[in-house]
Amino acid sequence: MSAGPSLRKQICAERIIQMNFYEHRVTMVEPKRFPEYRDLFLQEAWPRLTEAGFRPLCLLNPAIGGTPEEVHSFIGFPTWDEWRRGQEILVGIGNDAYRSQRRGMIVNETARPKIPYSGRPLAVTPDSDRRAVYGLRRWTIDPDTWERFSELTEFGVWPAMDAMGHRVLGNFYDAVLSDDIEVTNLAGYTSVGHWHETRTPQAPGSGVSEELLKLFQESVRERHALTRHTWVQVMNAHWPE
Repeated sequence: MSAGPSLRKQICAERIIQMNFYEHRVTMVEPKRFPEYRDLFLQEAWPRLTEAGFRPLCLLNPAIGGTPEEVHSFIGFPTWDEWRRGQEILVGIGNDAYRSQRRGMIVNETARPKIPYSGRPLAVTPDSDRRAVYGLRRWTIDPDTWERFSELTEFGVWPAMDAMGHRVLGNFYDAVLSDDIEVTNLAGYTSVGHWHETRTPQAPGSGVSEELLKLFQESVRERHALTRHTWVQVMNAHWPE
């Protein structure tokens, strides 16, 4: 007997909960070939990874701060060993037609393992949290300060942003320890215009209370003091149909 829809959802949720780290992959594709790569990833790679028990979180490319051919993907894996198996699914092996098609589009790519924290990604992403646009923001900080940094972000910055309708899809830090670590945040917006609106929570009609605004401003100042470098790209999001 095959599993019904509710059971399949339960099994999927159980798999998602076990995702202990994520890969942030940056793939540069040949000029003007992003639409082909997007379709291949969403129609071939995404279902292959999902069926294998992994979690494709999102596929992004720049709206502001890059070229359309710069593709970012975030994929969850339960263990390091499973991550290695996932590479074969994502990249393809042998004479696989998917591999040949994919290789013909790619200029270069890099992958960086990340640890999720602050409860993001959620175990299951609600449809309402699948936004059209994401701010992909990265900070480099001293590893000794990341716990305070994350506390300021989650409890000081997010409440005001949430009041303006933003939703955090993912929050990560480097799995590899070095002199500094990169913290990565994926915050979702309904449009580029919505992202611009959230830059001014002090504006009349923003929906942010005085209490949340004060907390936000104090947290941003302290977080800035902990930051060595930061930059943001505004990204278009692409989802399977």
